[in-house]
Amino acid sequence: AVTLDGKKVKGYPVEILNEPARYRIIASTKVLSAPSVVGRELGQLPEGAVVQVIERTDRWLRIQSTGGRQGFIFSQDATPAAP
Repeated sequence: AVTLDGKKVKGYPVEILNEPARYRIIASTKVLSAPSVVGRELGQLPEGAVVQVIERTDRWLRIQSTGGRQGFIFSQDATPAAP
């Protein structure tokens, strides 16, 4: 079974990235504590913000701050950023 943060993920694979990838936020989005719409809201990211993505699914991006804090955003709200 595929797991993400120790929990089973149903219906779609998780891609763990060897190197964090830079993504640009294309629509203001909530940062959630889990890859679920019922995850606790940890904060907001404004359009144009650049984040480090450490895991991807077709629906979710797991992001990590420079301080090591992690959260999840909807994958539709971000796009790969230019290097």
